[in-house]
Formats: sequence, structure tokens, C-alpha cells
Amino acid sequence: MQRHWSSYLFLFIVIVFLLYSPIFFAGFAGDDIYQLVRPDTFHNSANLVSVFDEVIASPNGHTQLTGFFYRPLTYAVYTMLYTSFNGSPLPFHIMQLILFAVAVYLIFLFFKQFFSHKLSLLISLIFLIHPANNELAAYIAALSDTLCLLFGMSILLLIGKTKEYSSKRIVAICVLSLLCLLSKETGAIFIILASVYALYKK
Repeated sequence: MQRHWSSYLFLFIVIVFLLYSPIFFAGFAGDDIYQLVRPDTFHNSANLVSVFDEVIASPNGHTQLTGFFYRPLTYAVYTMLYTSFNGSPLPFHIMQLILFAVAVYLIFLFFKQFFSHKLSLLISLIFLIHPANNELAAYIAALSDTLCLLFGMSILLLIGKTKEYSSKRIVAICVLSLLCLLSKETGAIFIILASVYALYKK
């Protein structure tokens, strides 16, 4: 049965890659250029650790810097990919699609705790193909959102499957919560939702 449910992960990956395959030829665009290409912050592997000690300005409207964000996990992933593949945009797009597909799979598993697998699959597919969510898969600059969703859904799914909170399970939830926060500040919303969900289950 477990293998049956995991086969949906492969399904989501295939659908995501087929749906978003044109982005493989898109290169860097929009905020990607202002966040990744022009600044040299992510061009040096030595910055892989130092980004955890930096607050970085994010462009708005492609012309001016109006905001400062602390998203070190996202910046570390940027640095790792940019330096490992000599600034090629293709690995960024491939990784983004895989992360998005895994996040959709977690959404499917989460809703499967409440609904039939057919309805859960339908909800997940709607989320996957809905135009409002295409940035999560197609926009490199939205990596922080994709990571935040991935870790946030992992927290909710873990809590949903928890009957007794062992020390290992609590540590896992705390680690996922930290990773969610380090991906994007709005990860705090997932932590609030997780706390409410845990109280509801209790």
C-alpha cells in the first residue's frame, strides 16, 4: 500500500515536468537577474556559510531596492547551485520543479488524512496546475516560497501522523520549523498553523 501511495510522487513529477518544460529554455528572468546574476553574493562558494549571517536587500520593480530579508537557507541553495554549475539556469529550474512536485505530493498525503485518495488527488492536481501557483515552479526568484511550502507541509503532515510525541518526533518538527523559517519569513504562518493543528488533534 505504501508503494501505491508513493507512485503518486512519480506522477506529480512527470506532470510538473511536462507542464513546465518550456522553462528549461527560459534562462534567468526578472528578479533572477537582480538577485542572482548581477550581485556577486552567490557567485562564490565561500559565501555558502556567510549568507546565514547576512540580511540581503531584495529588488522591487527591477529598479530599486526596497526591502531586506533574512532567508539564509534559500541564499545557501542559490550559492551552491550557482557555483556548482557555473551560473547555468537549468539546474535551478530542474531543482525548482522537483521541489514543487514533492510539495504537491505532501499536500496530497496531508489531505488524504481527511478525504478519499481520489478527492485528495483532485485537490493536489488543482493546486499543481492553478496559474496562481506557477511561480512556485517556474520562477527561480520564488525558491524561498517553494522551500517554505515544502517544509511547512512536512510539518503539518508529520503532526497529522503523530499519535504520541516522542523526543525524536519533537526534534524533527522543530528542525523542519527552523528550516521553514530560514527559507522565508512567512514560514511563521506554518508554525502557527501547526500549533493549532496539534492542539486540535490533541
